[in-house]
Amino acid sequence: MLVAAGAARAQSYTGPIFDAHLHYNDEAWMSAHPVDDALGRMQRSGVRAIIANSRPNDGTKSLASARDKTAAAGITVVPFIRLYRNRADYTGWFQDESIHEMVLKELAAGTAAGPYRGLGEFHLYDSANANGPVAKKLMQLAQAKDRRCSRTWTTARSIC
Repeated sequence: MLVAAGAARAQSYTGPIFDAHLHYNDEAWMSAHPVDDALGRMQRSGVRAIIANSRPNDGTKSLASARDKTAAAGITVVPFIRLYRNRADYTGWFQDESIHEMVLKELAAGTAAGPYRGLGEFHLYDSANANGPVAKKLMQLAQAKDRRCSRTWTTARSIC
């Protein structure tokens, strides 16, 4: 019986990786990990595509604008709009009209890699916040534009 169990041991995964939750916040791209370093780390780790989001969105734009470098590294950037300009936005974005305005401006501008493909990551620490006026507007916008959402939940309720 022990021989059969050993034969069923899982193989190590050696295929490509799609990082569906890459944060490239200002602490990373402005100092510790500029674009070349970040892409090199991803390439060495087998990452071939990323959903990029950053606080503020400048980190995402820096990855998206490095088209020659991302192509050379074999990495596809899928840009998402992060709803935070700074850490203070984490707790009140769902009722802050300036967040809605910022998202509209980002959507209109797009990125060097093309249009933003979704919204997120965003946090709903209380499910009632999903009913905030800006949260509702943004989820309706995402649905109307056929964009995806990336969220962190503390409840099981989903709005997109």
